[in-house]
Amino acid sequence: MSPPAAIYEPTVAATGLKGKVVVSETVPVEGASQTKLLDHFGGKWDEFKFAPIRESQVSRAMTRRYFEDLDKYAESDVVIVGAGSCGLSTAYVLAKARPDLKIAIVEASVSPGQ
Repeated sequence: MSPPAAIYEPTVAATGLKGKVVVSETVPVEGASQTKLLDHFGGKWDEFKFAPIRESQVSRAMTRRYFEDLDKYAESDVVIVGAGSCGLSTAYVLAKARPDLKIAIVEASVSPGQ
């Protein structure tokens, strides 16, 4: 399980009742819209603290995600190496002609289509 990426610690006030703490603000309920969440945390960015995380944790999470996707999509009928104009147009024409085929496109760089 991955640690949280950031921790928000709202301002709290002690009540004096056997160590109980009362949070002075309400956190949006689960499922609230992204806008409400941003409005809630809008002026409090200075109060965010990033949780300590090791590079090995990030690498493991990225690798795990990559191999899960690879395992899920590895079974293909056609594999096209290169996502340049030729590879993408080949995949497009082939997919239009044979929609029953599973087509995988493998690209080495991060900018397909070039």
